[in-house]
Amino acid sequence: GIKASNAPYVCVMNNDTIATAGWLRVMMDVMDSNPEIGLLNPSSNTSGQFPEEEESLDEYNLKIRPFARDTQELYTCRGFCMLMRRSVMEKVGLLDETYHLGYFDDTDYCKRAQAEGFRTARAKGAYVYHKENLSFKQLKDNEKLFKDNERIFFEKWGRHVKVGYFADNVVSAQRINELAIDVARSGHQIWIYIRKGLDWPVTLDHFDIRKSDVNPLFFAAISFYKILKRKKKKKLDILVTDNRAFGNFLKIMKPLHGSEVMIEPDKKSLSQTLRDKSRIF
Repeated sequence: GIKASNAPYVCVMNNDTIATAGWLRVMMDVMDSNPEIGLLNPSSNTSGQFPEEEESLDEYNLKIRPFARDTQELYTCRGFCMLMRRSVMEKVGLLDETYHLGYFDDTDYCKRAQAEGFRTARAKGAYVYHKENLSFKQLKDNEKLFKDNERIFFEKWGRHVKVGYFADNVVSAQRINELAIDVARSGHQIWIYIRKGLDWPVTLDHFDIRKSDVNPLFFAAISFYKILKRKKKKKLDILVTDNRAFGNFLKIMKPLHGSEVMIEPDKKSLSQTLRDKSRIF
């Protein structure tokens, strides 16, 4: 279908979706207004946008329509409903059929588009509901299929690394902003644990730049508790801070949390550590 098309945009879309009124027009308008965006998702339950209880999809769609011009950058667009710019296909080609049915081919395509300088994003004012995995749940080897494709992707691009940045002051606001954007646009996730009441230092709205407020009276203790709490399920791979005393404490406590600790890193050293960590899977 993509090969046969000649329109300026192509939208690939699952059969387990429910589209709301105006979704495609909003997405195309966003693309027309933002030439740096090459691939675009709508808002969706798949990316964490849920109607309130008892609120219909149409009602929710009307509620978010004032955000029709707004976008959020994404680490990757998901293929359940993905609008693709023709110039991306001309530079990147088609989806990689090395991947088996269903998983990671969309993520791989986004990485290839980003390598050509395109951004991947979500249109905040368009909504498509995704019922998720209705077809794949029927496959007996679904889990193996996922793992096999994950391995192919990791070997090619590396894994998604999680960074925790602990900011108990905003003296280094510019550093935090630059590092956070670089981490997210490199395909990784950064959680910024910031002293409650401080101004948010990050200028980019990105899905993988997350915020966690920390009580200023017990910043170090609460931060360390949060590190340990995440260890079992979503461990932070790298801990970053500009507070030398707290950083030295984290280094001493490494046997407990098991993460790499970096104090006042520059962008180059953090980028290298991200590359190294992404190859461990």
